[in-house]
Amino acid sequence: MQQYEYDFIDDETFSYFFKTTFQVFYKIEFKPTGYIFGEEYIWSHYCYEFSIKLSANSPKNTPFDPLVSITIASIFVDFFKNKQNIIIYTCDTSDGKHLVRVRKFDRWFNQFNHEKFLKIDNSIVDSKQNTTYYNSLIIRQDNPYKDEIVEAFEDLIGGFEEDK
Repeated sequence: MQQYEYDFIDDETFSYFFKTTFQVFYKIEFKPTGYIFGEEYIWSHYCYEFSIKLSANSPKNTPFDPLVSITIASIFVDFFKNKQNIIIYTCDTSDGKHLVRVRKFDRWFNQFNHEKFLKIDNSIVDSKQNTTYYNSLIIRQDNPYKDEIVEAFEDLIGGFEEDK
């Protein structure tokens, strides 16, 4: 399957970079976030926050590019070579387009998953800000800590919901 070539940089974050034929520059970032669940869990140092960033000098409006989703899926597979890795994904709400992001990410996940990964979705409603924060946990189905991680994620999101 055709995709864009990407570069990997292991710095403070695991970062992947690629450029499309439309001169859009993407940075796919996996930022260590072991503190989210608490350092006491043996698997906490495998926890990463996932984000997709565009370079500031990328064009604002570009045509649909099917190679972007294929490339991001390939990056996911590369990142998950370590079956213990954990991704936390929260849709950015800053521009009010978080529902569009949720739908696109869900579509990508369903298209490329092939039952290898488990995705748990949950949301936090902030009535004061009139905002819903959409969150996902993604792990491999064969993660040895799968049940414990899922339970910790549900407890974490439930704890935030009670605070709001």
